[in-house]
Amino acid sequence: MTKDEQKHIDTIGLDKFDAAVAQAMFRLKMEGRLRAAVRLREELAYRMALKATGYKDKLFSLNRRQFGTPTQEMQDICDEFLNSVEAVE
Repeated sequence: MTKDEQKHIDTIGLDKFDAAVAQAMFRLKMEGRLRAAVRLREELAYRMALKATGYKDKLFSLNRRQFGTPTQEMQDICDEFLNSVEAVE
């Protein structure tokens, strides 16, 4: 978590952010293509919650170290979910 992300979470409130993470995680757990990608689901839920609460995030990119060897298919799935999130005012 960066300082900017922490500042954003502090500004909107931890309860609101946690609710956004929980909602995103629920959506991701229902997705069969991400069933075995536990660490990826956690990071993606965090990024989706940031976007849903109005944070202007940089593009999400799969990282070899953290999530294994990235594939275009997995990147497309991540992009699909991130693009489906709308900021809630």
